[in-house]
Amino acid sequence: MTLLTEVSGQKGENLCSTVLGHILMRCPEARELLISLISDISPGGPIYVQNQFAVFREERTSDSETSGDATSNKSGSRHGRLDLTIETDDAVIGIENKFNAPFQENQPQGYLEHLRKRADALERLRGRSFSYLLVVLAPASRENEVRQKIKEQNIEELCQFLSWQSLLTKFDQLRTASPIDGFLIQELKTYAYEQIGSLADLERLLPHLLRPWKPRGRGSQQRFISNFFWSLLDESVRRNSTFGGGIQHYGYFFYRRPGDAGCIWIGFIDRMSFMRESNPSEGSALIICVSPDARSVKLPESDNFVEVSVHNWTDRGWRCTELKFNESDTQWKNVQRWTDALVPINEIFRH
Repeated sequence: MTLLTEVSGQKGENLCSTVLGHILMRCPEARELLISLISDISPGGPIYVQNQFAVFREERTSDSETSGDATSNKSGSRHGRLDLTIETDDAVIGIENKFNAPFQENQPQGYLEHLRKRADALERLRGRSFSYLLVVLAPASRENEVRQKIKEQNIEELCQFLSWQSLLTKFDQLRTASPIDGFLIQELKTYAYEQIGSLADLERLLPHLLRPWKPRGRGSQQRFISNFFWSLLDESVRRNSTFGGGIQHYGYFFYRRPGDAGCIWIGFIDRMSFMRESNPSEGSALIICVSPDARSVKLPESDNFVEVSVHNWTDRGWRCTELKFNESDTQWKNVQRWTDALVPINEIFRH
């Protein structure tokens, strides 16, 4: 079956799941990278792919499976659907793809019985033990929500969170993908980032981000930082952060590790109040400031980053950089453009 026949009439989560499954079946290196990511988060230890790998789409579960009682619904009516089910040498992995849709009743717990039965069947067939794991693949901005849901359902040993950003970043390491596979992966990245970053919202926000300041920032600036901007930062960056805002600034402090004195502040400020320019313009600026205790942190040279002098911050030894962008430039309406601009920030926290 060709990809075009598989994706006919699909969009959003379904389209991304289908294309991801197609890539995993075509590209051995891509599947190894995914399994490596899942192994890292698997409570049961590493997962191996040497002799067996298969991907199935739209694995349906029934009410009887969800309840754990085989007699509660003999008709096996549809309760939900796993976007992808993967079989490896020693494990069954369910992938539940969640971009923006809320969890339905009993999700994600309702999928576990289905995965357990599949693992038991493979164990009887192949004569060896099979583990099972459910992975919720969602935007980084939903991590806290997903982890809270997993905790509430007490399924931490059987269900884990994985961000789309982590997966797509991992795919950047591909070295042996064929031209066709490389093309499919790039298309998946572009489309997934549009879904993650709510491209339509980004287009509406851009014209408002650099306008004259309002106390504690405009609503558009708060949404941009707290949702869109936040979702493009690595988990390692977001993990150690605190809110840092006031009447004339709105943003977050990010620390490389717990207890660090050195940090980075990212957010919007009032240009008239903060910027040391001969004729400061009336408006807002998106800046990145590195504290004196983080002298080893250096932002790479880039056209996107311009060093500026900021009242109160520069005076206290902070190094301040403005992230330059033009809201009328169509490139900045693309989520990937922002992702590329923030690569240096993510790199700082990987070391």
